Parts: sequence; C-alpha cells; structure tokens
Amino acid sequence: MKVALKVLFAYFFTSLFCSNVQAEEVLNQVRETNIEGICIKSLDMDDNSLNVKQVLMCVESLKHKRKYDSAVNLLLKCAKEDALCLKALGELVYYHNLRDYYDVVIEFFEKYSLSHKGWRNNTLGGLLLKRSKGDDLAKATILFEEAFKAGSTIALQNLAEIAFIMKDYAASLRYLKTSESYDLKKKDPEQYLNWARLYAQHLHYGFGLEKDLAKALLLYKEIVGLDKTGGTLFLLSAIEFTQGNNKTAIDFLMQSAELGYINALDKLGYLYMKGEVVNLDLDTAMSYYQTSAELGSATALYNQGVIYRSRKEYIKMKISLIKAAKKGHVKSKNILESNGIALDKFSFFDGHLTEIK
Repeated sequence: MKVALKVLFAYFFTSLFCSNVQAEEVLNQVRETNIEGICIKSLDMDDNSLNVKQVLMCVESLKHKRKYDSAVNLLLKCAKEDALCLKALGELVYYHNLRDYYDVVIEFFEKYSLSHKGWRNNTLGGLLLKRSKGDDLAKATILFEEAFKAGSTIALQNLAEIAFIMKDYAASLRYLKTSESYDLKKKDPEQYLNWARLYAQHLHYGFGLEKDLAKALLLYKEIVGLDKTGGTLFLLSAIEFTQGNNKTAIDFLMQSAELGYINALDKLGYLYMKGEVVNLDLDTAMSYYQTSAELGSATALYNQGVIYRSRKEYIKMKISLIKAAKKGHVKSKNILESNGIALDKFSFFDGHLTEIK
C-alpha cells in the first residue's frame, strides 16, 4: 500500500506552468540574456522591479540549479498580483515537496486567487492533500468537485486519486469510469496516462476489484513510453519483483532513476545499502541517495546519515540528520532531540545548512 500511495503523490495534477521543452527554451533565454545577475540582485537587495517574464525566467534558472528556496522567495514577491506567478509557485512547492512552504502557499491561494478556475482548485486541492492536516482532505475533495463542475476533467481524475488514497476504492473506480466516457485516449493522451496508471494500480494491488497482475502489466507497458517522470517504470519494477524477475526489476528501477524519480532513487539506494538483490555497495547507495536528496527526499538524507554512522563519520551524520529533520523526517527529529540538538539553531536554505549564531 505504501508503494501505491507514494506513486500517486508524484502524479496528482498536471503541470501548471510549462513543459520540459518550454522550460529548456526559458533556460536558453536566461543564458542568452544573462539575467542570472539580475535574479541574484533581486534576491539580495529585496528588489521588486522584475517583471513577470523576468521572474519566471529567474525561477527556471534557480530550479535548474535546485535552489528551490530562492525560487519560492522570488515567486512570493509577485504571486499576490499575478496568476502566472501563483501557478508557478503552486507547481514548484507541490512537485518538489517543499513542506516548509505548504502553509504559506495554501494561504496565498486562499487569499489571492479568488477565481474558482480549474487550475486554482486543482492546485490548492493538491497542496491540501500534500499537507493533510485536520480537514485538508475533505477540503480538497470539495475543491476538486467544484473544479469538475466548472468543466475541469483533470479534477475528475484528481477525485479518483484522492478517493484511492482515502481507501474508498469503489468511489475511485466510479470516477475512473466517468473519466473513461470522455474518450481520453484520443482526446487527451496526458490525462489518459493518468487514468490508465491509476486503473492499473487498482488491478495491480487488487483494490476495489480482483487483483490481476497481467492486465496491470499490459496497461503499464502501454503508457510507459508516455510517462517522462519515471513513475510507471517504478511500478513495472514492483511487478517484476513480485514475479521474481529481479534483474528486469532492477533495470526498470535504473531507468526510472535516470529520469529523476525519487522513489526509484531511494529504492536503489536502499538495495545497495542492504545488499538486497544487488551486491552490497555503500558508495553506490550514497550516490543514489545524494541525487534523491538534491531532489527533495528527506528519507535519502536520513539514510545518508545511517551510512555516515556506519563509517564513524559523525559530523557528516549529524548534518544529514539535521537536514532530514528540517524536511520533516520524524525519526531524524527524534534522534536529534534525544541527543539535545535543537533544530531551531539551524537554517536549511537551497540545500545548505547553516548554524544560527
């Protein structure tokens, strides 16, 4: 079940700002216009003179360098007045699991995005689902229902996925059945990808209908070429492991990891760290964990700490655990607290840990 839920979170809504091709075009513009200097000046001097296009160009450059905190701070400057900035902010915080910003970004969407357009409700619903505090899931469901009534078929898919996460598998399948009537395979391949992947997971894990690995495998293989995130490859690896095809499973995991899929990176790191299915290799494990940590995985940071401890590199272990705890990793936080280490004495910004004097 844990595997299924992790995969779902990676796909919850469609990209709000730009595709990979568009992002590369923006990065080329950044290089050509040498706007990076302007970006740095705007951040360092609290300068609000950038126009929206310049802000979005800066954000793409910062994301490319994995300076997510700086990117968020830049977008917060214009998100109150501009819908594109707000969209980009929601996408950034959602897709990169920037949990420290969930509260402030949810507040931005509630206060400054008064229109009930599909993108607003889908994004806010997704962020509420990520945060999952109090009645967040109920609020997210209402938002998705409003978006669907306003004509968003993406919202219908989101309703199917949130029902799946809430273990209401009958409702999830009903939403999927309604989605199927829109002939997504021909009209919207991207939404069909989401539909097929979720339905395949129902078959894969036997949730709400009879378990059928053969049919799930056929659906995964049908959509794997459309999925550029690596998530379907990760699901394929899970089936291959179940069937005892370890070599094929590892191949799928590696392909998924090459696409930057965090679950695959963490899984490979774990396998090499434990010597399960593959030969024990802590250096290779550390490499996978490092990439995953740079992409936002708190679990990877914690496991790096475990490896550092086994090597008696205690300072590095402490740094990894603090970084993991700052990202919300409960076990890391408990370890640090039991050793008298206060998290509020440290700042974690753009991947760099700084002790507050």
